Amino acid sequence: MISAIVPTRNEARALPVLLGCLGPEADEVIVCDGGSTDGSPDIARRLGAVVVEGARGRGPQLNAGVAVARGSRLWFLHADTGVAPGSGAALRAATTRWGCFATRIGSDDPRLRFTARWMTRRARQSGSCSGDMAMWMDAALVSELGGFRPLPAFEDLDLSDRARAYPWSVLEPAVTTSARRWELEGTTRTIALLWALRLGYRLGVDPNRLAAAYASSPRYTRVARPSPPFPEPR
Repeated sequence: MISAIVPTRNEARALPVLLGCLGPEADEVIVCDGGSTDGSPDIARRLGAVVVEGARGRGPQLNAGVAVARGSRLWFLHADTGVAPGSGAALRAATTRWGCFATRIGSDDPRLRFTARWMTRRARQSGSCSGDMAMWMDAALVSELGGFRPLPAFEDLDLSDRARAYPWSVLEPAVTTSARRWELEGTTRTIALLWALRLGYRLGVDPNRLAAAYASSPRYTRVARPSPPFPEPR
């Protein structure tokens, strides 16, 4: 049984599309809302999702979803992710205990096409899976690893780092992640910022400092983002 877990904060526009795609692919859909003011929880309920409210921050929201999930395989998705037909069948057929999906970015920009190919190749080679890549994991393994840590950033990379002691799979068909975070402030600038933050994380910089650096960037302060407070670095 597959339980899809979606953390949200003000995702009223994106949720109907994702939940419509997930209907044939997952056995249950759990939306973990972090304080939306745009009616996201009500939309999710109308579309048949289980809604969990109260937790704030992506890691705690995901853990809240894990706590109520009935499935033996958990699938973590962002609200602006595009899911292709056949994804659920691929997930059911996977023989490893965790992994992610190959990823495309919803843009014709060659820089973003290259970024998506690089993300997929990196995940296949190193097991470095980010939330935008529709991470999945057996519920038993999530429990063994202690779930998501309540970090202000990189809770997804932290979990995938801890899971790399076990074999992983990068599945097809590819999921499509929204290009909105690049389009808001410029593709090259955003790629550079996110890669710099990821490098800082790998070098051991405190995630609180990295989250603060992102929050002080012009892109973050000038644009009201509808998604959770820290993006998935590429």
